[in-house]
Amino acid sequence: MRQPSPIPFRNAVIITFAGGGGTGGGEGKTERRRREEDQEAEEEEEEEEEEEEEEEEEEEEEQEEKVEENEEEEEEEEEEEEEEEEEEEEQEEEEEEKQEEQVEENEEEEEEEEEEEEEEEEEKEEEKEEEEDEGKEGEEGEEKAEGEERRGNLNQKKTQCFHCSAA
Repeated sequence: MRQPSPIPFRNAVIITFAGGGGTGGGEGKTERRRREEDQEAEEEEEEEEEEEEEEEEEEEEEQEEKVEENEEEEEEEEEEEEEEEEEEEEQEEEEEEKQEEQVEENEEEEEEEEEEEEEEEEEKEEEKEEEEDEGKEGEEGEEKAEGEERRGNLNQKKTQCFHCSAA
């Protein structure tokens, strides 16, 4: 135990400032409680802030994940659209090629038909010319034959007449 100060008034002043504890500058119970309560309140606030920060971080991460998922979905959709467009272009090109081939085939067939028709016309013309030539030769031949027959008849008449007259 401490010995009392030789000046009682002085002790009284110290006791009054010390908060009635008589310890000469020590903490009172209420101050300790307040300090502890303040510390607990600060700790609770810090914990709440940390929890809020964690929740915010989680929300941000979720949002980032959603954004990434959306971006991936958009990229997949774009890729699918590009593939569809490429397939459509390929189909269009194939159809165009088929049409061009068909057109070429049709043109070739038309050319062949025209050539065949021209050949047939030429053959017909040649046949007509041959027939005409044969007809002319036939007419000429008939004329010659008739002329020869006449000559022959004349010769025969002459001979007959000669024989007749001689006889």
